[in-house]
Amino acid sequence: THGIVLIEIELIYDLMGKWLGVEIARNNFTVWALEQEYLLKLEDLSFKVRVDRIDQVDAMSETKYIIIDYKTSKQNMNNLFAEELRNVQLPLYTLIEQIPQVYHSCS
Repeated sequence: THGIVLIEIELIYDLMGKWLGVEIARNNFTVWALEQEYLLKLEDLSFKVRVDRIDQVDAMSETKYIIIDYKTSKQNMNNLFAEELRNVQLPLYTLIEQIPQVYHSCS
């Protein structure tokens, strides 16, 4: 089991290194919200949702917002464009009225 723990640690370090590389390469940003709860209204239905993180990015003299949803399992971006949408969480987040213009969402 010690060998498995070492492999897991190595995988976590690798994943964190990749994530930090993405963060460093991004435009200047401010974390606008963390673990914030919102009310999402769809016609006569209302849902309480909790968004993991929203970043505010100033790009080309425009302020935009990026929704980040942390996932614990590997995700396939092609699923966002599939005929049958299987993970509706991020697309629904873009409909939250309290969040200004969403530029991009990612998990």
